[in-house]
This record gives sequence, C-alpha cells and structure tokens, in this order.
Amino acid sequence: MEKGQKHKVCLLLKTLYGLKKVGRVWYTRIDDFFHNQGFTRSESNHNLYYSIQNNQYVVLILYVDDMLLTNGDITNLHELEDQLT
Repeated sequence: MEKGQKHKVCLLLKTLYGLKKVGRVWYTRIDDFFHNQGFTRSESNHNLYYSIQNNQYVVLILYVDDMLLTNGDITNLHELEDQLT
C-alpha cells in the first residue's frame, strides 16, 4: 500500500456473503498468501500458521474473518500488517 493511502477502501460490485464457494475461495487465497510469506500451516489445526523470522516465532490464527497475530518483535508485526493490507 502506498504511503498516505491507508484510508482508501475497495468497493465490491457484487457481495461475497451468501455465495456457496466464497469461504473456500477466500481460504485458498489467504493460505497461498501465508505460504508465500514463509508461513507453515499446522497439521493438527489448519487455522494455525507459524513462521520463524529474525529468530522470533510468528504465530497466526485464523477464525472465519478474524485473525490473531503474535510475535515478540513489534517491527515484524508491522511489516506483516503492511503486507496484509
């Protein structure tokens, strides 16, 4: 995202809620994104992703359309937040 553009949002021309395949499409897209960022999906819980960045664990948990992200280094968290936007 370009500097000074965080206030902008995308307007959907068609709603996603209520479509049968929207959950699967969203999960596939976010799963691909996390793998490209170096995260590994947990085999025992597919909503849990983890990564080691700068000798620190990064743990990410997805639940429907919410996300919990934790790390010992705030700089790593801000970088990942920027990439997610």
